[in-house]
Amino acid sequence: MTCWRGERRDCKARWIVCDSGLEDEAGDLLDAYSEIAVNNVNVRTINEGELVRYAYINDKGAGFILEIDSSIFDPDCLGPIKSDLIDKLTQALYGDPRWQLLYHIIERQMLPTP
Repeated sequence: MTCWRGERRDCKARWIVCDSGLEDEAGDLLDAYSEIAVNNVNVRTINEGELVRYAYINDKGAGFILEIDSSIFDPDCLGPIKSDLIDKLTQALYGDPRWQLLYHIIERQMLPTP
C-alpha cells in the first residue's frame, strides 16, 4: 500500500491518494461521510458550504479524497493541485476501468483551469 498526501495552505486544500487502503489512511478527511459509494465520486460540503470534499474509492480500496475551499477559483491554486492529484491517481488507479471518466470529472468539473 502506498499513499501520497498533499496540502496547499494558501489554497485551503489538502488531499490524499492511495493505491489501496484509502479508508484506513484517510483519517479526518472521511469525517463528512457516513458512507462512501464505491466506484462513484462522492461530494460533501462542510462548514455550511465553506469547504467541499470529493472522494472516490474503488473496490480495491484505491482512490482519493480532496478537501478544498469552495471559493477558490484561482488557476494558480487549482493547477498545481490538479496536476499532483492526476499524477498520483494515474499511478494509484492503474488498470481501473473508470480512470478515464474520473480524469474527465477532475479536469472539467472539480478543478477546471483555463
